[in-house]
Amino acid sequence: MSAARQSSGKISQASEQIEGATLQLSASSKQGLSSAAAVSFISLSLQEQRTASEQVACNVERVAQSVEENAAAQSGIVRTTQELKAMSDGLGVILQRISF
Repeated sequence: MSAARQSSGKISQASEQIEGATLQLSASSKQGLSSAAAVSFISLSLQEQRTASEQVACNVERVAQSVEENAAAQSGIVRTTQELKAMSDGLGVILQRISF
């Protein structure tokens, strides 16, 4: 009977060790899942940041293009204004000749 008790004790000890190992594996698994979730969240955040950066770059390009178009339009307005001024001066000279 003593051998049976020893066997029973060893089985109980082995069961306790298995239960402890199972708890440790479960905790490790939860930490692994938590780490995987964190990595997934970081990856998603990086993708969103990349998308936002691309949108900002596109908008900056649009603004730069608009600035160039406005500068060209302004240059055209200045040129037209100068031409109108020259025409006005010419008409003024003609009117002065006619008046005398």
